[in-house]
Amino acid sequence: MSDLTACGPQIWDLKTDQCVGALVESHVGMVFCVASDATKIVSTSHDATMAIQDCELLLPPS
Repeated sequence: MSDLTACGPQIWDLKTDQCVGALVESHVGMVFCVASDATKIVSTSHDATMAIQDCELLLPPS
C-alpha cells in the first residue's frame, strides 16, 4: 500500500513493482493503518475515520 499520491492509497504488486489498483477515496487525512484479507481492506486515518472497502471494487491504476 502507498499513500504518496493525491488520488489516495494505492495497491502495488511487490513482484512486478507495478500499481495494480487504488482504493476509493475515503479519507481526507493521512492514512496510518491498513489491514486486509482476501475480500476486504480496512484503513484508518488521521482524520479519525475508518473505511472498509471490498477488494472487488478497487479502482484501476491511474
